[in-house]
Amino acid sequence: MFQLEEIDFQITNECPLQCRHCCCSSSPKAGTIWTKNLAFDLLNQAVELGCKEVHLTGGEPLIRSDVFSIIDYAKSIGLYVQLQSSGAIIDTDIIAQLKRLNLDLFMISLDGYQQNHDFYRGTGSFKKTLQRLKLLVEMGIPVRVNSIITKRNMDDLSSLIDLTASLGVQAHSFFYFSPIGRGSTIAAEWLPPMLYRKVVSELRNHVITKGTADRMAVFIQDGFGDSQNDLHNTVLCRAQRRTFLVILANGSVLPCTWFINTEKTLGNVRIQTLAEIWKNFTEGRSFFSTDPEECSSCNVFFKCRGGCQAASLMKYKKLPRKDPRCDSPSVYYPGCPERKVRVKGQKRVIQFGRLKEAER
Repeated sequence: MFQLEEIDFQITNECPLQCRHCCCSSSPKAGTIWTKNLAFDLLNQAVELGCKEVHLTGGEPLIRSDVFSIIDYAKSIGLYVQLQSSGAIIDTDIIAQLKRLNLDLFMISLDGYQQNHDFYRGTGSFKKTLQRLKLLVEMGIPVRVNSIITKRNMDDLSSLIDLTASLGVQAHSFFYFSPIGRGSTIAAEWLPPMLYRKVVSELRNHVITKGTADRMAVFIQDGFGDSQNDLHNTVLCRAQRRTFLVILANGSVLPCTWFINTEKTLGNVRIQTLAEIWKNFTEGRSFFSTDPEECSSCNVFFKCRGGCQAASLMKYKKLPRKDPRCDSPSVYYPGCPERKVRVKGQKRVIQFGRLKEAER
């Protein structure tokens, strides 16, 4: 029996920034179907299905004048609430409100040092983000920094995590850049898997050597298996775990962020209840395609089953196809790109988004 545990709830797609890599193609002119009361109703539906955690995302969620009411309501019905923000419009009044509401976690993005962060998010963004990050920590808000990993910023990462550790943030997560949404316009920034694995290994070694994980939690997306890291006994696909949903500003429901900008959705809450969508997903006809025939002769096929179908759909626009991250199956094989690994000494612990151990 599957149970919904957490949702990513995009309460608006409006954002003052137009980041080059935004998977939702957010912009100042984008909007949402979600009135305050509709948002309350959606949260109630999620809780009735067993949901314990909500990530309020955008766009820029703080652009909504009623965002504090939504946070307050989510907390009042027992949800663990995280808020994902660019930091573009934070001030001391907003932070004081978040403190009063006892927000569980504030997530803010830092995608390299000034030249690279500003390339992705706009001139002047780095200095503003750093100022507001310091202010959040000083005012006692639990903070997690999020960073993408790309060709452009990969040399920034080790010193960047030294910086965030020195500021006193609670966690820093690194994400595999996916050319989804507006990110498709900078697809050349995508790191080939072998190079990505090299960058991740160097970052992990740096964190261990510097003892950074003793001061804050460090998570790295590492959706690959190899002879030392066998994923065969884990559930490779986050969507197939059936514990998580993405609910977009237009009402569409997805099993995973990687399905954004594809035509493959679970349904839309404007037409169906969340319970109906969840039942169809967990009990109805399989959402997933058959295994790719081109992979059938591979000696690690029994481990990866062709890899991530969302990644294949993003690349080839049809299924079934082999995961585009697979180019050296004798060395590694692709698993779920959403798979997070916590760096903690020499121990690697599988995580799928729940960071409470690090945050509290």
